[in-house]
Amino acid sequence: MFSSVKRLEKVRVTTKITVRQRNNNKMIDKDLQSILKPFNLMHVLFSCVQYEIRDDIVTTNHFCSGVVSFIVFLIITSIFAYSIFLNFRTSTVRNHSFIVKLGFFTKPLCSAIGFMLNYFTSIRNRNDNVVFLSKLQTAFRLLKIDSRKQMKANWTIVVALNCFYIIYILYFHYGFSSFEWCTIFMVYFDILFDVNVIYASRLLDLLRCHFEVLIKKVKSSGYIGESDNEELWIGIFNAFEDSIDAYKLLNKTFEGLIVFYTVHSFFNAVLIVTQQIEQRQVHTLSFKNSVTIAIICIVWITKTLSLLFCLNLESERFYMTTSDVRNTCILQVKSRTCSDGKKRACKNIRRVLRATFRKMNACGLFVIDASLSLYFFSLIATYCIVILQFYFL
Repeated sequence: MFSSVKRLEKVRVTTKITVRQRNNNKMIDKDLQSILKPFNLMHVLFSCVQYEIRDDIVTTNHFCSGVVSFIVFLIITSIFAYSIFLNFRTSTVRNHSFIVKLGFFTKPLCSAIGFMLNYFTSIRNRNDNVVFLSKLQTAFRLLKIDSRKQMKANWTIVVALNCFYIIYILYFHYGFSSFEWCTIFMVYFDILFDVNVIYASRLLDLLRCHFEVLIKKVKSSGYIGESDNEELWIGIFNAFEDSIDAYKLLNKTFEGLIVFYTVHSFFNAVLIVTQQIEQRQVHTLSFKNSVTIAIICIVWITKTLSLLFCLNLESERFYMTTSDVRNTCILQVKSRTCSDGKKRACKNIRRVLRATFRKMNACGLFVIDASLSLYFFSLIATYCIVILQFYFL
């Protein structure tokens, strides 16, 4: 009887320790929450929540929040369907050419497809999102990253992007008094796709900061004559391994969204150029409206290409920093003044990089690096030249 009671007490103590360890692994510091908060608020606004944080513990979305998200999903999808129906019934759309009609119908359709992709991606990757944030938090805590610059930059970018959309909508409304409310909604809804690209860029920048701090720690300590702290180097290697795991989960979460953004941006750019040429040939717009649309189209294409360029730039900077980590570890291993614990950590880091690190790819279609911007710009230029030849030659 006494032994069975003792076993029950051991089981209870073990269970409590296990639960406490799990909660500690999912505990998110306030600093990291403040860094990610601007993007989380934008996802909440469009019902594409990736995870929930309650009492500083990250979890998957609860049932009630899932029901609310699904209701918002149905409402937004209904607005897109109403917009397509409204464009079909509007007499001004029927009087346009086929290319202009195509633009009116495909814009809400593409936005609806993008929204569904965001919604179902957040559901499919809900467990991976929790693991990603836990891995990011572990590396963030071990390497002691300064969060103030990251937090200010993220808030500045999100606020500036919202101001851009508000000014854009007001300018459009000033140019066209018959601006429907559903059109305003669709224009503002594109901010979700921009936020996804910016979010991926900022997370890559945060992981790059992890590696830069790791390089400084490797270079500044661990030489012969100093106290060889084995726990320090185990912690540094674990932080590096968690950062690599977070990077792989980041690629898995955002690859489909980046593919959609790239295809959507290319389609919009080519369609906008085609619509401008078509409308100028048939002279359906006044000079004021023609100039307004031209300015709006140029600003919109420039914004899209700039965000895609920033993503490629951040990915390339991340790859270069990863290469610096590899080179630093090679030099430290060959150094005669390097301690044994530091050598083991550097060898393990090199082994992980050689075995698991790959450049980000978008569903196997293309690699996300600096060359993607050149290919994308050249593709748009090629198709625009072809369209100009069809109309003027």
